[in-house]
Amino acid sequence: MPASSLLSTGGAPAPGAPPDIRQWNGSAVVNATACGQALGIPTVAMMFLTVDEVFHEPTWRLWYQHAADLVPASSVVCNGTAVNATCDCDRARLAGLRELCRPQDKAPVLQRQHLFNVYIHSRPEYAFPEDSIFFGREIAERSKVEWGTHQLVDATKALLRAALRQPLNQKFILLSESHIPLYSPMLVYQQLMSEPTSRLDSWGLQPTDLRRWTQRLVHNDFNHGSWRKSSQWFALRRDHAQAVVQDTVLNDKFAEHCKNGFDSELNRWRDCFSDEHYIPSLIAYLQRGHETDGFGRLVHVVWENWDVHPKSFSPKEVTLQTFRQMRGDGAPCHTHQVDIREVKRMFVPAKRITPATCQRAAPSYNQTLRPQCPLLARKFPRDTVMPLFKLVRDCSNGLAIVNDGSCRKILGMRGRQLLGSPRPSAQEVRRWQEHRHLQNGR
Repeated sequence: MPASSLLSTGGAPAPGAPPDIRQWNGSAVVNATACGQALGIPTVAMMFLTVDEVFHEPTWRLWYQHAADLVPASSVVCNGTAVNATCDCDRARLAGLRELCRPQDKAPVLQRQHLFNVYIHSRPEYAFPEDSIFFGREIAERSKVEWGTHQLVDATKALLRAALRQPLNQKFILLSESHIPLYSPMLVYQQLMSEPTSRLDSWGLQPTDLRRWTQRLVHNDFNHGSWRKSSQWFALRRDHAQAVVQDTVLNDKFAEHCKNGFDSELNRWRDCFSDEHYIPSLIAYLQRGHETDGFGRLVHVVWENWDVHPKSFSPKEVTLQTFRQMRGDGAPCHTHQVDIREVKRMFVPAKRITPATCQRAAPSYNQTLRPQCPLLARKFPRDTVMPLFKLVRDCSNGLAIVNDGSCRKILGMRGRQLLGSPRPSAQEVRRWQEHRHLQNGR
């Protein structure tokens, strides 16, 4: 989409104007920044399916803050293929772009970064408080959701519909309130954007659990040959997300016949869960399974003793060793070899865009991680919030999730050297103090 078109339709505030949270609320949620629109930056839609609050907001706050002001280098170079607002490298135009993209210290955390758009489906009566980074990110189309029912698919499709309204969203990932990031926002973004497939198993390479199948699901050419099973927590390409929201026929079939309960026709219990089968089976039915990675491992989870729920990590298990295990030491992930500088090279601070920036060759990304390697993890309940926050903000352990892995001292509030960010606002100081009091048990 041409940048001029993006600028004319985005409804972005004028440079320097305070952001209006109302334009992000309810059905109007599109989550594009004026800078992102001007450059046509492809974005990742992060769709949180929650009951109410997102447990690890302190960590997510630092994570999004770590990406503040950064734009993909590929969006500001003139390599003959990109269409953006800087291709003539005109100094006046670049100056205008820098003004449009300059950091807004008073803007909400999510509006200071240009890589991710956030959408939340919580219970209809829940609203995030105004001091939350997720305030105003609830979608309008919310409904009651019960575990193990097709309502999970209904909520997922509502999130996809909301996120698809933003044309810049190119990858769509589903998360819960207990998810945590395993890598920095730059690595997660670059990895997802470099992958041509969806993180989903519509190949049928993993066990499909045919005991959950019933002939009542048959429709035209859809039969057990298209039956698939994959993780509920996916990363979808835009065209796959569109296919999911456009389908009604298979959706109705699954809503009626994929249930967790006693099946009188089979005379046995049939624990069919739509959230694990509907989307991968739909993509397979559309004969597009080859467009998925065959793993569906966006998220690291631990299953124990054939339980229907994954393992919940305890506070004592929030350790550096646990993170290394979740990332997957050794082949094919080689996470210990991930070069943070290699990923940082793919981004430039928007305020530093110059003629030299847009005239250089577009950097190439040496895709270190493979689709088998998770980028997120769960299940981390409420009692792990502070241990996790303390671990990820530590600049000396090499995780480099919310910092660049180096301990730089920055004058000001205790601990700000771990964030590598500008002087905090009064609101951030207050929130930090609240977290510190919780950590000290006061």
